Amino acid sequence: ALFNIFSLLLVSVTEGSVFTSLVMCLSAPIASGFWTIFDYDYNTDTLSWKPFWSHTTIFLLVSLGILVPTVVVYSIFSIKDAKDVKREKNGYSDVSSSEYEWD
Repeated sequence: ALFNIFSLLLVSVTEGSVFTSLVMCLSAPIASGFWTIFDYDYNTDTLSWKPFWSHTTIFLLVSLGILVPTVVVYSIFSIKDAKDVKREKNGYSDVSSSEYEWD
């Protein structure tokens, strides 16, 4: 239920489900990366630093290497597109026009 609330809030803030799906794709590699680095002892109820490296860690690093830049690039270009829409709404149609109001 908490996951659905988080998804709903993220969609409402980012105005789209594409960014939400990119963030949700990051949750699995980040969680597995956390449990690759830390170990939870059920008997003592403690979390300790105990990195475990194996061949599957390569998949984790590759997935983070692909997904993190993808989310960053998507965020940058969505902000750029929003600025372009605002610029066109204000009457500036090309990139070389000024964004400032000269009234």
